[in-house]
Amino acid sequence: MGNAGDPVECPLNGGLCYGLENGESYLTNYSGLEYVYAGDSSTGASGIFYVDALAIDISPGYYTLDGGEQVTFTAGASNTGMYLPFYQWTLVGGPGSGVVSGSSDQDYTYTAPPQVASGNTTATVKGCITNLTSSPVCQTVTIDLLLETISVDTPSPNVLLANGSTASLQANITNGAENATAFWTSSLGVSIPTGLSTTYTAPVATSALFSKSNTATDNIFATILGSSPAVVSQTTSLTLVEPVTITNVSPASWTAGTANIPVTINGTGFSASSTVTISSPTWPLMTYSCTPTSNPTSIPCSVTIPANLSNMTASQGATITVTTTTSGLTSTAASNPISITPIAYSYSMSLLTSTSSLWYGSTSTITPVITCKVASTGAACASNVQNPQLANFTIINGAGLGSLSATTNAASTVLTDTALIAAPSQNVTVQGCASVWLTACATTNFTIPATSIMLNPPTMASPLTGGKTQLFTASIQNEGTATANALTWTLTPSTGTLTSATTTRTVQGSPVSGTSGPNTYTAPATITSPGTVTLTACMAANTGICATPVVITLQPAPTFTVTAAQIDRPLSLPPNTLSMGHTIAYAVGVTSLYGFSGTVSFQPVGGLPAGITATFSASAVNVTSSTSGSAELILAAGYGAGASPPPPLAVNVTGTGTSSGSASSVTNSTGFTLTPRAMQYAGSCGVSKGIAPLNYPFVPWVTYPSFP
Repeated sequence: MGNAGDPVECPLNGGLCYGLENGESYLTNYSGLEYVYAGDSSTGASGIFYVDALAIDISPGYYTLDGGEQVTFTAGASNTGMYLPFYQWTLVGGPGSGVVSGSSDQDYTYTAPPQVASGNTTATVKGCITNLTSSPVCQTVTIDLLLETISVDTPSPNVLLANGSTASLQANITNGAENATAFWTSSLGVSIPTGLSTTYTAPVATSALFSKSNTATDNIFATILGSSPAVVSQTTSLTLVEPVTITNVSPASWTAGTANIPVTINGTGFSASSTVTISSPTWPLMTYSCTPTSNPTSIPCSVTIPANLSNMTASQGATITVTTTTSGLTSTAASNPISITPIAYSYSMSLLTSTSSLWYGSTSTITPVITCKVASTGAACASNVQNPQLANFTIINGAGLGSLSATTNAASTVLTDTALIAAPSQNVTVQGCASVWLTACATTNFTIPATSIMLNPPTMASPLTGGKTQLFTASIQNEGTATANALTWTLTPSTGTLTSATTTRTVQGSPVSGTSGPNTYTAPATITSPGTVTLTACMAANTGICATPVVITLQPAPTFTVTAAQIDRPLSLPPNTLSMGHTIAYAVGVTSLYGFSGTVSFQPVGGLPAGITATFSASAVNVTSSTSGSAELILAAGYGAGASPPPPLAVNVTGTGTSSGSASSVTNSTGFTLTPRAMQYAGSCGVSKGIAPLNYPFVPWVTYPSFP
């Protein structure tokens, strides 16, 4: 059977072994109970024994790998008794490679190919014990190799504007090597950086790229770099949108007041979904209609521009904006301002006034009337053209004479006369300029009449005597309203009295003129000598406006004077000398003084001595302010007067009269001293021959010279 300790292989007869020796063990390739007989050497043994077969166990018994991955298999043996097995490894099917390791080659490391190709996805590894039995005891292990695939995510975003917009690309490799990466391909020839995560940059928009539409599609796929055959992803796509641009607008200049102007917007990125906005702050009522089509380069429009509602001297602007929204992506572009030529208007202004004549305190309402015309034709502006009836007002002449209720942006203003003025009359000029059209201006003139005062009576017809009164009224021309200022009355010098130094008055009729008064002047009760008083009246609001002064003459009460003058004095006699037996004549004159007019009666001459008598040629005379009266007074001395004449005596000639209109009589007298002398013979020296009759021219009696 063999040497003790050597394995003995049982025959292939169902595990029956015979003739075992002491200490021997038996191996069989068949399964069964292992039985080792350790017989005694001195005792032979024989029999039938059942034993387990030699077995190999590889772990792990199954594995799945991605391309390029590794797995290490470890072999183990059973039923080897005291013997050490040795192993042999074989890659019996499929791609890849293996490396044996371990002290008895019990380890086998399998490496999958870098890329697992379709149809080549299984590898089989076989491990065998080759040194314990006549034929190897083996076991196989199956490795499933996972097929390498690549996929791409939807780009983010997947709609881009051309000209440099970017999107993120992501590739996903399944069952690939750790360092596997992707190579990208663009149907539009866009260069995309290699990598699982990369960035797509949209190309520049060209007419070739967007020849028929404002969009272009770029189909993109990824390939696992280095795969052979190539492992390619599914295709994803990006939509490129042409950015909206406006290159020009034809025509680029429009005229206000024109309907249905054909306008073409030229540019790029247009589509049937484009929207067009035409805006102008100057023409909010402008209307337009645009019809976008699939043509990406032009949009036709029709524009109607109303007449401008206000005057404009320079061209105005309008802006065209085109907005295109494609697949949720919006692109907008605006044109350079379109030039709109406005209609030129001309404006003129006039001023309406409620009155052109003013007086102190009165008012006049000034209303602007602004007229608009088309400058080129002179036609009236349309009713909707801006023409506010508002003006700015200022006083350009006579600013100190009036005030304005409103000066800025006013529909009207009220001019108030604020000054009483002395002659001459003056003018106030108000200018109004349209608030909007400052060059449209107009002026209007107002006459500010001078205020004047006239006293009535303007002059005194006759003087005033003591206690007499004179009623004065003041007529005021152009004085003002009913509440105008009072008059101030003054007397110079302050002789006599006025009922009131300051009086108010009632304005009569329209508030232009008035009458003040009555104001009564009273002369002093006693007037001893003639004099004058000046009366004047001035406006209290302007003391420079005064009436022409009235001079009031003051004089004493009407009276008269009495004079007595010797009318036949002999040259040889002293005046007022009466010779006994003779007569002496006096011319008595009565003259009106201070307007006396009436009859003056002569009073008997009293106080004469016996023998001397006095006789008037008339007992009374009539006197007026323009005529005097006279009578003759004859004094006679009788012959029987005695040898001795009386001493000189006072002779008083007295008249009494009452002036017309006066209730009291007036008595005045004159006197002289009469000197009597002794009687002289007739015809002697100094003796009068006769007496001239009164009221006739004096004819002097012939006075003969005295003889010795």
